[in-house]
Amino acid sequence: MYRNHGGGTYIDWPELISGYNRMYGTEFTSEKEMYRKLYPKITLSKLSKVLGVSKQTLYVRFDLYGIPRQHKRGGCNNSPGPKTKALLAVPKSELAKMTVLQIAAMLEISPSHCFIMLKRYGLPHLRRERDGKEKIYLGIPDDELAKMTKDQIIQRCGASESTFIRWQYKHKRIYRKLKVGRKRNC
Repeated sequence: MYRNHGGGTYIDWPELISGYNRMYGTEFTSEKEMYRKLYPKITLSKLSKVLGVSKQTLYVRFDLYGIPRQHKRGGCNNSPGPKTKALLAVPKSELAKMTVLQIAAMLEISPSHCFIMLKRYGLPHLRRERDGKEKIYLGIPDDELAKMTKDQIIQRCGASESTFIRWQYKHKRIYRKLKVGRKRNC
């Protein structure tokens, strides 16, 4: 089955096929014929175990013979579970009125998982930031904002400095920057 060829090992495919024919009483004449008849009936994992080769080796051979892969993706990641089905059953108009935390509580899942599901399926939800403090920040007129310092804006909105920096990065609004210098003793 395996032969040493110039320092490397390679698979003797004709011998592998004849061994399979002896073991299972089949009469395959070529590797391509064997794959075409067996692959729809048994999974790639079982076929790789029976032949004693890796799944990756079989993928390479399938590509060589032009055999399409079945079941490219599957399993639990591809089929929606009960929580996903429950989320998809909620009307989009209702979801648009709820925050991620409210949706997560309704489905009894973590907020991070809820956010991933909403993003994966492109579903709307109420953004938490726009509910309060960011609305206050956006409600300040630009001319008034230009006269305010960072600390005044943070105090007026009731936000943290990191939140204010995120808003600045997001909206690129101009505010009054104070340069703090040190006193010189002359």
